[in-house]
Amino acid sequence: MVKDRGMKKWTAMMLPEHIHKLQEWEEHLSQPQRPVDLMVWELEDLQQNIHTAYTSQLPISLTVFQQNQWQTYTGLINKIYVEKALLSFSTDETIHMINLSTIQRAEMDD
Repeated sequence: MVKDRGMKKWTAMMLPEHIHKLQEWEEHLSQPQRPVDLMVWELEDLQQNIHTAYTSQLPISLTVFQQNQWQTYTGLINKIYVEKALLSFSTDETIHMINLSTIQRAEMDD
């Protein structure tokens, strides 16, 4: 069986600047990607799920993009602050204030 050393065999022929740029590129690839803007029908679906969960006090899972990372919260919606575009959301551990513009997915828990 042939043992391939991958990039190790090529690093001897690279300049330090090349290696530095490759390392920067790998770091860039490992960072979470920012979400794209949602389509109108996706926003309507989000609004409908959030409204149903709030009015019926049903558990919901919210996926948000905050501080350059994806986070998923599961719990109940306590209050919606329309004027501030915030959502008060309680999980088992704590209460979160979530900016409505950061919500990317809202799924009802059955």
